[in-house]
Amino acid sequence: MVKVDLEFTVIAIHGEGDRATVNSLQKYRDGIEMVRQAQAGNDVPHPSVPDEPPEVTILLRDDLHHSRMEIPVRDWETVEKWKKIAGWDADKRHWQHGAKVKVTVSGV
Repeated sequence: MVKVDLEFTVIAIHGEGDRATVNSLQKYRDGIEMVRQAQAGNDVPHPSVPDEPPEVTILLRDDLHHSRMEIPVRDWETVEKWKKIAGWDADKRHWQHGAKVKVTVSGV
């Protein structure tokens, strides 16, 4: 197996990086769905999982070859790591762009 370290630039990060906001929005959507179901005379559904998983996608550009790589992030621990690596403005709830990151790519 071959491992290569490449340097990438963070082009964009898409998705909500704040756990409390994600959970709050899902709780709101669950409430709307419960009201809608109750108005229709159906059984009221159970609320979703209390801690919603993130849906964040990191878009990187290889500085040497200019190829792009997308990295889906589906757990909060990894989101927190990317906040430190790429930057996260908590006041604006906004990801920073332009950070340089090293990624190890392995293949056969």
